[in-house]
Amino acid sequence: MPKIRASATQFEFRTLREPDEFWQRIEDLIKKASAEDSQLILFPEYFSLPWLLSLCGQNFSEALDKFDDVKVDFHQRFEALAKQHQMIIVAGSTPVFMRVRRVNRAFVYLPDGRRFEQDKQHMTRIESEAWKFSSGHPNIRFWEWKGAGLGVAISYDIEFPAYTRELTKKDVDIILIPSCTTDIHGYWRVRHCAQARAVESQTYVVMSSLFGTSLPLPEKPAAYGRAGFFTPCDTLFPEEGVLGLGALNQEGVTTHLLDVGLLHKVREEGTVLNRKEIF
Repeated sequence: MPKIRASATQFEFRTLREPDEFWQRIEDLIKKASAEDSQLILFPEYFSLPWLLSLCGQNFSEALDKFDDVKVDFHQRFEALAKQHQMIIVAGSTPVFMRVRRVNRAFVYLPDGRRFEQDKQHMTRIESEAWKFSSGHPNIRFWEWKGAGLGVAISYDIEFPAYTRELTKKDVDIILIPSCTTDIHGYWRVRHCAQARAVESQTYVVMSSLFGTSLPLPEKPAAYGRAGFFTPCDTLFPEEGVLGLGALNQEGVTTHLLDVGLLHKVREEGTVLNRKEIF
């Protein structure tokens, strides 16, 4: 069974002096993860918005529709970074204008050149009412890396067990959550649900958070959060189901080893057998 060292980021939402500042911060965080021998790095939901805003003179509505103009550059940069550092990069999520609607989409870049996409299925009120987002492509994506099954649930999606059940049917081992929550209540909603999904599906769940209050935009309220690594609450794992947490509202990376073999052992020999009960 594989062991994957994974890093979750805490990324600050702030006004950029110039667009390249975004890429410098991304590279710095990836280098920190690489120095800790990480094989995977997770960025948060809407982490690309400061970059898009810097390209649009801080015009929020224009930034929400800007990605199509810069997607080639975006993909090329992340593909190069994944190959250079031999690391899976889960590039948080970014607003994408798809045909006649806005969707919230995560991109995953593998070192071997493959790229995956995952659209958010459930919209928060600010997304649907203020930003005019819609749910994206209904497929729930899944990929394998060196024997481990991985999937992405973008923030609010982790609050819906039916979403995770689709990943569980595909034998997921690690669920990755790019998250952006606008207050402490939202952070705890996502975190509690992340821990619930780890328990019920007997998986690792990794959470990355956007934070920051310095961007003066009424359309984008303050963000609050921290990285988290969650496990089943059973033998072989921490009793509270928390493998590790990042420092609250501080930019950086938090890294932990995810031993998939322990998951499979607990699924067969644990105090409870939730995975088998599901099916």
